[in-house]
Amino acid sequence: MIVRQRLGEGSGENGLSVEAVRPTVPSSPSRHSADLQEILQMILEQSDHLVDCDACALLLLTGDTLHVVASRGFPGPERVEQLRFNLKAQPDLRRVIEAGHPVVFPDVTIAEPSESIAALGGFRACIRAPLIYRDRPIGLLVLLKAEPDAYSEKDAQFTMAFAGQAAMAIENARLYAEARRQALQLEAASQAGQKVTSILELDELLAEVVRLIRETFGYYHVHLFLVDGQSNEIVLRASSGHANESLKTRGLRLKIGEQGITGWVAQHREPVAVNMNAAEDPRFKLFNDLPEDYFEAFLSVPVVSRGRVVGVINLQNRTPYEYTRREVGLIVTIGVLVGAEIEMARLENANVHLSDQLESRQIIQRAKGILQRSLGINDVGADLILEQESRRRGKSVREISESLLLSEEPKPGK
Repeated sequence: MIVRQRLGEGSGENGLSVEAVRPTVPSSPSRHSADLQEILQMILEQSDHLVDCDACALLLLTGDTLHVVASRGFPGPERVEQLRFNLKAQPDLRRVIEAGHPVVFPDVTIAEPSESIAALGGFRACIRAPLIYRDRPIGLLVLLKAEPDAYSEKDAQFTMAFAGQAAMAIENARLYAEARRQALQLEAASQAGQKVTSILELDELLAEVVRLIRETFGYYHVHLFLVDGQSNEIVLRASSGHANESLKTRGLRLKIGEQGITGWVAQHREPVAVNMNAAEDPRFKLFNDLPEDYFEAFLSVPVVSRGRVVGVINLQNRTPYEYTRREVGLIVTIGVLVGAEIEMARLENANVHLSDQLESRQIIQRAKGILQRSLGINDVGADLILEQESRRRGKSVREISESLLLSEEPKPGK
């Protein structure tokens, strides 16, 4: 519960006491407060109780860009939460963040006609309060009202006091989430090493790797490419989401070193992490017909066996996402573990294929011998008959040969 004294009755400067603001935003993670999204929604709900607003939003800072991570009261929340604000192109936002003080806009349509958040809902009055944690800006809390001149400086001070508590709660939730995620990631790396060693069928192995990475790390999308040494290309072999079958059916192939971040990684044997605006990377390649292709963050990691690249793992996130060195290192480790198993599965598949070819050759040779003896023809003539019969009946030469061998087997009772 938030306890708010009436403005003007506090004991601090200008009649305002920061002690009057007591938000229930938890300052340390617990079983009930560990989920970051729940914390963000709780902050917005309580900010509305503290200072009356028609809509509010939380923006977090990644590099030089603020992105909306939670909102309330907007007619189109999905549009709001796609907004990004580069501080280099938004001097007013940068000044609020750098100054560390709240700012009241009596009417944003006059003071700042291009204000995107306000414009989406037709709002006019606005408070912007920076989120500061240990003297470091981490984001912005924005409160909005439909009518102009709705906020005073005292409202801004209350909002700023609350923003300080909110920043602490957000950072604590982030730290808890990061610790939990790291534990899960370590477990995933261990599971990947254990599970893939028991799978010899290549397609099953690749599908299991994709599933493990996506479910444990929580990425929006995962692709796994394998190197085709004969064509100097990397070929999509496993993928999560709807893109899986469509891409594999189309036979997605990328030239190593020439096409996309994936091709670059396959050539240079180095991971590439793009935390936001992935499409702006000069190496990026877009597949326009894929709905899954819209994403902000991208991580591409080589799959290595015996110092040689055998594939590439691509990871995508729809929102800006900071791939930590630890996280990249874990995916690289998984790539190394998987690389050795991929090579073993490929060798096993090649052995099976060679055994099958040898068996087919033996069956065909036996069938040709029957034809030669029964028709008095040579080896070339027997080949010609089997091939003609294969085309006529729409079956393989091996199937025709097996039918011939069955017809020549001794009948029971004879």
